[in-house]
Amino acid sequence: MSDVDLSKLGPTAKTRPEPTLKGAAAAVAGVLTVIGLAAIAIDAYLPDGSRPVAIVCGLVAVAAGYAIVIKLDRPVRPAGVAMITLGTLFATIAVFDDISNTTLPLLVLAIAWGAQYGIGPARGELPLLVGALAAAWLLLLDAADSDSAVGGDGTGFFVTPDTPITSDDDLVTYLSLALGLLLLAAAWTLDKDGWHGVATGAVIVGDLAFVVGVFGVVGTLDSDAIGGILVIAAGVILAAIGAAGERRFTAWLGGTGVLIGILALLDSIIDSDEAVQIGVAAIAVGALIIAGIVLLDPERQHERGDRKGDFWDGIASDTIEYLPDDSDTEAQPEPEEAAIAASWHPDPRGRHELRWWDGTAWTANVSDGGVATTDPDGA
Repeated sequence: MSDVDLSKLGPTAKTRPEPTLKGAAAAVAGVLTVIGLAAIAIDAYLPDGSRPVAIVCGLVAVAAGYAIVIKLDRPVRPAGVAMITLGTLFATIAVFDDISNTTLPLLVLAIAWGAQYGIGPARGELPLLVGALAAAWLLLLDAADSDSAVGGDGTGFFVTPDTPITSDDDLVTYLSLALGLLLLAAAWTLDKDGWHGVATGAVIVGDLAFVVGVFGVVGTLDSDAIGGILVIAAGVILAAIGAAGERRFTAWLGGTGVLIGILALLDSIIDSDEAVQIGVAAIAVGALIIAGIVLLDPERQHERGDRKGDFWDGIASDTIEYLPDDSDTEAQPEPEEAAIAASWHPDPRGRHELRWWDGTAWTANVSDGGVATTDPDGA
């Protein structure tokens, strides 16, 4: 991925969305506009099933969104992007509301959102990428599950295909899991290469597909213990990817998965009626995790190494002759200093109370208040 140049997507390919109040308000305004157009379309559709009005309303939303993006841009650009994204969805639903499955509309949505993300005035906008990836995910599930159909109420509005939560088809479950892992791996690589904006879209859909896939797989298992271990492993993967890309939600989602997996594992090992035993086990596991974090913390290990070095350096200065290194030869003694025997003397550098003179040069060994330490910088 390091050879891939995504700069044509604009600055948003590298930057994550800015959580500004104006941007959020503009997005809300765009959504409200599309809802208003949808209400007009529904009012025209219900009496005689007139789809042209709904199609026109969807296209008007898209056109108005592009007008905002081109003419007004910031700070109301989020409103235009919301109208383009939802208007595309609205128009597609209006065009394909009489078919018996969702394959074609999902394909159209994936292509339409993907094309608008890659080219045009709205290129590089995150909602379009998320929409394209989500449509591709649902299209994949739809291809694996042939039971998708129009709404049972006879209105003709299409429904999403069965998912691992509602379907007994194991293939759908494993496809979700595989796609989630693929998107998360792509997000990790993109974050590493600096394409944080593109990675955000992959993470959003990847998190959802991965979680759905994991719990779908767990639902097919007969062992609660194995299911708990699987959820723990999935949580660790999410947390690691979130930490590597500095993505708080993914990291916390992974941590939550680990928590759920541990509780499920404890419940499978210990009789659920023994609340005290489960409580003690939970406390013990929590203590072990804390101890592991403390013991494996590299900064703490470094600090301990420094303190240990200071201690032994202090002992050595009182018991053995100091062996100068190359840095000590830089401080050449004055003629009168050469005649002084090796002993403690007031620090000529003024950095400490005493400094050790070895008979030929000032050393790094110093003393303050009777406590011996080292000061290589002052030698």
